[in-house]
Amino acid sequence: MNKPSIKSITIKKLIRFFLVFAIVLSTILAINFRDFAQETVEKKAFAIADMVKAGLTSHMKANIMDKKEYFINEIASTYDVDSIAIIRSDNVINQFGLENNMQKGIEDDIRVVFETKKPLFNWNEFSDSVKIRAIVPYIATSQDALSCVSCHNVEVGEILGAIDMQIDATSYRDLTIIYVGMIALSILLFSIFVITNMFKVINKHISKPLHKLIFQAREAHAHHSMIDSNFYDSYEMEDVATNINKFSKDILKKQDELENKNKELLYLNEEIEGTLREILIAMGKLEEVRSSETKNHTTRVVKLTKLLSEKLRLSDENIKVITIAAPIHDIGKVAISDKILNKPAKLTEEEFEIMKKHVDYGFLILKHSNREIIKAAMHITYEHHEKYDGSGYPNSLKGEEIHIFARIVSLVDVFDALSSKRCYKEVWSKEKVIEYIANEKGKHFDPVIADVFLNNVDEFYKIIEDNC
Repeated sequence: MNKPSIKSITIKKLIRFFLVFAIVLSTILAINFRDFAQETVEKKAFAIADMVKAGLTSHMKANIMDKKEYFINEIASTYDVDSIAIIRSDNVINQFGLENNMQKGIEDDIRVVFETKKPLFNWNEFSDSVKIRAIVPYIATSQDALSCVSCHNVEVGEILGAIDMQIDATSYRDLTIIYVGMIALSILLFSIFVITNMFKVINKHISKPLHKLIFQAREAHAHHSMIDSNFYDSYEMEDVATNINKFSKDILKKQDELENKNKELLYLNEEIEGTLREILIAMGKLEEVRSSETKNHTTRVVKLTKLLSEKLRLSDENIKVITIAAPIHDIGKVAISDKILNKPAKLTEEEFEIMKKHVDYGFLILKHSNREIIKAAMHITYEHHEKYDGSGYPNSLKGEEIHIFARIVSLVDVFDALSSKRCYKEVWSKEKVIEYIANEKGKHFDPVIADVFLNNVDEFYKIIEDNC
């Protein structure tokens, strides 16, 4: 899974931060503007109430109370007031009664105003328009020009009545929404400005330098050179480049050391492999020295095996292994008596059974090693007398149950034996050898290996001729 870039991580976090910031700030501002708008409307209600009280008092003193309804309507139309009503206290009603439709008595839902002498504001904000009902008490006073006790039979501090107003506050609500919207838009524009600039800063001072640093690091490693740390503007990137250079120096030093060690190891491996090859060839010669008739048999088997493996297109590693392992295919014959080994006639059935034991002796000699070459030699030694059709020995293995190395050496060993003089036989003619191997294809020999051999038989005879 691809991981996000520094750029995308930073932008996501900034967007998340500004989004939360905008929501919180907008909420706070909306609440504050709402409270401010409510306070403004309530102050307006107090101002209108004071104006109405002053107007009613002046009308009373001027003895023009019949004009007060006109006066109140003018106030309502001038200050966006839907309606104004005068609520008279029980005392005033008893004294003067209710003179017109603008005056009314105390209703149960507003009696609390007369009991607490505090104004009451009821807001209706859950409709298309915002309405406020303001009920402001009119308290009797004996001071200044608005003295009430001279006209009313009341005591100072007693509530004469209340001004009941219905005010349309929709414009204040709309103004609050506009201001909050403008502020939110400003925050959005500011956020976009900050994020855009941050994007440019990240791109210029982090993303591009990082990509450049990665490219330079690869180039420096490939060419065994150093990064130019002065290329970078920021201290942090310069410090990273410097540390990469230090790390690269250490790596290059270790690589040089490792390369030298590898060369030493390769040399040692070659030495070990060469020594092992010579040891195995020497072991293969053990059987040869016991019979002058098998002279150079080991050398020919090695060369024939290598050529046949190449024609079969085995891997280079397998060709190397089988070539080294092939010389000791008959190592078990060291345990067979000279009487049987060098008998100048066909072996008896009992003698042949003893001769067959040489594969078991070879297996016992080689089976304890875990080395690849020795294990290959064990398979060759133990299985090179098995036959493709299962009629061989010691385990009657069939087809690909027989190790590929053993199948190759099996054909090579028979070919060399038929093409060489032995104490019990003369050299076979080339035609007779070819005929025999062709007839044994699929019986004694792997048919694929036999076909490859027969298709290149002249090359194999050239090895016999050159190594007599």
